[in-house]
Order: sequence, then structure tokens, then C-alpha cells
Amino acid sequence: NGGVDTPQLQWLEQSLQMARDNDEKVILCSHQPIHPESTWPTCLIWNYDEILAIVRNYNDVVCASFSGHAHKGGYVRDE
Repeated sequence: NGGVDTPQLQWLEQSLQMARDNDEKVILCSHQPIHPESTWPTCLIWNYDEILAIVRNYNDVVCASFSGHAHKGGYVRDE
């Protein structure tokens, strides 16, 4: 398991801002899940809370997020 470091978080936020500026939609794909209600705690990206904070700030841009890692599957709709 692992986390997303500061340069990657900055890249994500910049990319989402660019998409917003260009009136684009984004689908996020990650190996590890980023939502705690979608999987077991041991499968989450370590700093999922930081990622979710960014994603939720761009909920007008991000239309879906897909991940793997947990083989039993799981999903959640985050409002």
C-alpha cells in the first residue's frame, strides 16, 4: 500500500483546475481506493482524506473515480 505525495497532490489539483477552466469533465483512475466506504481500511491509499478533499473541491469537474486493489469490489456514491 502507499500514499500520494505532495507533488502528486499538487499535480492533481492543478490538473483539476485546468479541467475546470476548460469546462472539461474528469474520470479519476487509481490502483488503490480513495473512499473509505468503498473498501476495507487496509486497502485505502494512506492519505485518502487529502485526496478526497481535493476531489470534493472539484465535484463539478470529477464525474467518477474508479480503482482496483480490493478484489471483492465495492462502490460508494459520494454526494
